Amino acid sequence: MTSVIGLAPTEPRGEALAGLFLAAYLGLLVPVVGLGMATRMLSCKVALLGFTAILLVVGCWLLRLASDTREVA
Repeated sequence: MTSVIGLAPTEPRGEALAGLFLAAYLGLLVPVVGLGMATRMLSCKVALLGFTAILLVVGCWLLRLASDTREVA
């Protein structure tokens, strides 16, 4: 929250904080609901392996994005 408050301009600071909380709640909601739905169709082991694979792909993509951004700057 300190980073968002420090980086956001004075006028839209409330909107920036609302976006932060929205992202946080979605980050808590989406994996739980997604895994719950996946375990209704698949075994727990397969659902967790799929979730792990998704996390690895997204993590690698974010690392690549961060390294590309760093090279440009």
